[in-house]
Parts: sequence; C-alpha cells; structure tokens
Amino acid sequence: LADLWRAGAWMPNHQRFRQGVVHHMQCFGQEVSLAGQCFLLMLFLLITVVQLPCLLIDLPMATSLYGLRGILDHHANEACGQFMYILSVLTWYRTYTVVIRGVAQAVLVPPACMSIQLRCLP
Repeated sequence: LADLWRAGAWMPNHQRFRQGVVHHMQCFGQEVSLAGQCFLLMLFLLITVVQLPCLLIDLPMATSLYGLRGILDHHANEACGQFMYILSVLTWYRTYTVVIRGVAQAVLVPPACMSIQLRCLP
C-alpha cells in the first residue's frame, strides 16, 4: 500500500488513479456482458431442452465465465443443428409424401379412367 501511495495511485486527482478506475470499470463491464451472455444462452438451452443432459455433464468443467460461455455456446450450436436436422427430416418427409402421392395417382388414375370409359360403352 505504501508503494501505491508513493506512486500516487490512491489520489483521486492523479492520472494513475483515473487509469486504474477506468481499467477496472472496463473489466467490470466485460464481466457483466459475459454474465448476460451466459444467462441468455442458459435460458435458450433450458427452453429447448434438447442439449440439457449433455450440458449438465459438461457444466462442471467451466472454470471461468469465458469457459462457461464457450460450453454454453457449443451446446446452443448443437441444439440449433439438431433442430435444423429435424426440420430437414420433415422437409424430406413432405417431399417423399408428394412423390409417393404422385406415383400412386399416376398408377391408379389411368385404370380408373379406363374403367369409367369401359362402363360407358354399350
């Protein structure tokens, strides 16, 4: 403390004091930003529920807010990827139902038309 006092770091009107305050306020802002990002990612993962078991396994590995944000970001990306896969499967399902419906109509419509034509003959 004596060294800080001699260097002028404890005097509010000194430049070093101001630089220290500014530095600590910037660090505090970064920590608040990281905490907000972690909160939003955790909320997203809780809502989606898809990656929740894997997240609970990986969560104890986080040693800092940066690590926690990285883990949450990874699992959020995985959850989005799985939702996109589900949507693509639904798209494939729709495509196959349209194809199967088209093939069924192509196979069944001509005989139906032929039977109607044959019924109309005397």
